[in-house]
This record gives sequence, C-alpha cells and structure tokens, in this order.
Amino acid sequence: MGRLIKLSILLVMVITSNELFAQKSAEEKAILVASKINEKLVLTSDQLQKVTVIYTAHFNNINTLKEQTKNTPKEEKVKLFKEQWKNTDKQVKDILTADQKLKYDQAKKDTRQAIKKRRANKAKKEKKEIGNDGVEELLDEEAY
Repeated sequence: MGRLIKLSILLVMVITSNELFAQKSAEEKAILVASKINEKLVLTSDQLQKVTVIYTAHFNNINTLKEQTKNTPKEEKVKLFKEQWKNTDKQVKDILTADQKLKYDQAKKDTRQAIKKRRANKAKKEKKEIGNDGVEELLDEEAY
C-alpha cells in the first residue's frame, strides 16, 4: 500500500513538473539563457542584468512573431526569426568584453556543432527505421 501511494505521488510530481517546464514565460526562458551564458562567460552583475533584459525582450518578440506569422510561408518565417536572433546576438555582444565575445562565439559554434551532430544521429536512426528509401529527404543540405 505504501508503495502505491509513493508511486502515485511520484507520478503526480512528474506530470506537474512537465507542465510547468513546458510553458515557461519569456522571463523564465531569459533567466535560464542568461544563467547559461553567465556560466560560460562569468558576467558582471550589470552584464547579467542586461543580458536577462535582452533575452526577455527577445523571447517576447519571438512569441509575437509566432503569432503574426502563422500563415506566412516558411522561407519568410525563417528570415524573420533569423533577423530576430541576429539582433539579439548583436545586443548581447555589445555589452561583452573582447575576451567574453571570443568565448561567446566559441560557445555558439560548439552549440551549432552539437545540433548538427544530433540531427545527423537522428537521421541515421530514422534511416535504420525506414531503410534506404527516403534518406535523401532526411539528409537535406539545409540541416547541415
């Protein structure tokens, strides 16, 4: 009986935590991103505050773009979202020192490589599941 109660409580906690993390506000996302940047770059308190403000605005803008571009062609959406990211990236770089900018650029490069690796692994996994047919669709040039 005790195990059943513990298991039920654990299940409720897992479901609740998934719902909480799935719908983070722009401010919560900004704090997470700023803390990750702070781990890598060791920001001053002023820089950390500014980065948090920049990313809060960024995620609010992203949410607005998502709503405004629901019926927009994919190519145009991609262009708008890339512009938003470039703008945010420039704002962040403007408050960093020269050394921090180098670390920031390296962290971005590492993240891009990790994403490419994850996509390649996913494509390989899907290739095994569907066989050789359709592999070209999974390994399109844009993913790399």
